[in-house]
Amino acid sequence: MKYLLLLLSIFVMNLGYAGSSSIVEVAGYSCMGSDFSRKETERMALQDAKRRAVERSKTHIESVTEMEDFVLKRDWVEAYASAEVKVLAILSSIWDEPGNGDCFNIVLQAEVVPSEQVVKSIKELNEDDPRLPLSIKVWSSADKLKAGEMLKIYLQGNKSFFGRIIYTDAAGDLVQLLPNAHRPDDYFQGGVRYDVPSALDRFVLRVKEPFGRESVTVYASTSRLGNIDTQQLGAIFKVNTAPSSVATRSRARFTEEPQKIKNPGESRLNEFAETTVTVLTEP
Repeated sequence: MKYLLLLLSIFVMNLGYAGSSSIVEVAGYSCMGSDFSRKETERMALQDAKRRAVERSKTHIESVTEMEDFVLKRDWVEAYASAEVKVLAILSSIWDEPGNGDCFNIVLQAEVVPSEQVVKSIKELNEDDPRLPLSIKVWSSADKLKAGEMLKIYLQGNKSFFGRIIYTDAAGDLVQLLPNAHRPDDYFQGGVRYDVPSALDRFVLRVKEPFGRESVTVYASTSRLGNIDTQQLGAIFKVNTAPSSVATRSRARFTEEPQKIKNPGESRLNEFAETTVTVLTEP
């Protein structure tokens, strides 16, 4: 997609899988003693922080997510018990003063990604339930589009969220559809269907070359997303941030607004969801 009003895009009633996760800022700690080297101690502190990130996510599911269905709640806890932990950023790392012992402290931002298989089976039955972790549905009226055809995109979250919609054309160029110049708000109400474009947007989505496989990704969080580099292109925004960095930058809000976390018992968490749908466009 090269120009604003002649925008190509995509979606299928067959919804793309919505990946849910939690992003945690958490501290880890380990002491060297007589059995471990400094390198091993640093590794164990990192593992301690990862373990605490998983435990914090499980606690969030158990306490913040209000579920009366015990089986459903158990399934979510199980999904996080087998979660993958991705380190997004190391915010600080320091050894204690010599007089305080040979101990290493680390604070990291990690994404805790629950078992995809378990989560997918849960959402198939309960995807609109606001008591569940954040989930976003994205769809359209067609799964294949030809030159000149018009498209409208729809999205809906199971709870309120902050978000952005990124469109990637067949040439790999990115634009931000929402927020845009005429609809700058990045806050979306839960349970409400949003149309893109709407009358507020003042543009249309019309298929134009380059043709091929296109994608639209919605990044959503219960906290504001991290910033990406954009410049206005009519009603929408051209994305200047490298495509490989958009997902990471969108998850980076805590890094941009650091909180002084020093003790292993401290942490902060927000729910995150990323949904991508693709389509083939033709002349």
